[in-house]
Amino acid sequence: MKPQIIHRVHLEKLIEETKGQFFTVKFRKVDGSDRLMNCRIGAHIDLKGGVCHAQRQDTSYKVVWDLPKKAYRLVNLNTIYEVRWGGNVYHVINGEE
Repeated sequence: MKPQIIHRVHLEKLIEETKGQFFTVKFRKVDGSDRLMNCRIGAHIDLKGGVCHAQRQDTSYKVVWDLPKKAYRLVNLNTIYEVRWGGNVYHVINGEE
């Protein structure tokens, strides 16, 4: 499986295309360590009123459901460097096209 290159400006669109399917991201945490997370978007588990208030339109963070930890997490789109979804591997680079 040859990795595909995706530009950071298209990363959020790729994640939205998963439409609730599980995907894996590799990203750098605030403390500088790397993290691998199996997650999905669009989960409505344990939400009071069925709404997650952590997601804001003006930030680079995405709310995901972390499958192994069974909890919501915020992932900074600016620190993701790899996405695996649908049998494909995407390496995230800075820049447009």
